[in-house]
Amino acid sequence: MSQRDRTLGKLLELRQEDERKALKIWRDEEDKIARYISQIEQIKNYRLMYLDEFQSRGLQGMATSAMISYQSFIAKLDVVIDRQEEDLERLRANSHRLELIYLDKQKERKIIESLIEKHRLEAQRKELKAEQKLNDEFAMIAAHRKLRS
Repeated sequence: MSQRDRTLGKLLELRQEDERKALKIWRDEEDKIARYISQIEQIKNYRLMYLDEFQSRGLQGMATSAMISYQSFIAKLDVVIDRQEEDLERLRANSHRLELIYLDKQKERKIIESLIEKHRLEAQRKELKAEQKLNDEFAMIAAHRKLRS
């Protein structure tokens, strides 16, 4: 194995490790997004339950202060939901950025693999050429001996 092949092999190992790390970071971000979506859905469901309770208590008759309290709490939940959805969009944008980084690392690894394969095929071609040259020389020597005898 030539120095060039050893260097490319080491470089390939480094690129594979970079790719694995980038994939893990991207997957972690995707998991974070899934948890965020679940959390937002839970808050929305809680808001709906609270609205149902508000409507049901409203039908039974409710003091103005209780009504204001319900409306205030629902408004706070709306603000929380809006903030969470804004954060979710930032997470999605970051996830897209991390995906591009991963794809770039994958591309770098494939380039190195392609170079290694190219060098392997080149070495194989040279070996076959040398073998053919040797066979041709043996055939020429044999033919020359036949002519002499």
